[in-house]
Amino acid sequence: MAKKKLRDAKIDRRKFLESAAGWLSIAGIASLSLPFSKLLKSTSHSFNIQVKLSTLKEGVNFLKKPPLFIIKNKNHIEIYDAHCTHMGCILQFNENDKIFECPCHGSRFTVAGKVIHGPATKPLKKLKYYIKNDNIIVG
Repeated sequence: MAKKKLRDAKIDRRKFLESAAGWLSIAGIASLSLPFSKLLKSTSHSFNIQVKLSTLKEGVNFLKKPPLFIIKNKNHIEIYDAHCTHMGCILQFNENDKIFECPCHGSRFTVAGKVIHGPATKPLKKLKYYIKNDNIIVG
């Protein structure tokens, strides 16, 4: 009887170790995927904001929260997410060269959002908006 309990205990221990190894594998994969999920989250933002059209200057306007660029010309407005499409860093506008630059990894974009220089390979995310009264509503 004692031998049978010992054999059953070994089987239970074996099952436990197999199960633990499986769960550890799942936990390891999940922990490796966490940085990638943050990257995906950082480059796919959703905005719901209002900006007074009359407060914007002609040319490139930068909003800090949420970070975006509003490009205002006489009869045209374009709005871009200010996050670099490479790793999500906040872009800066180079007034002299009239381009967007990533301070982290050196990607460069035209004011139309196209990649000039990598490591970014995707253009800037163009945001949809509409105008109601004197407000630009992004989102």
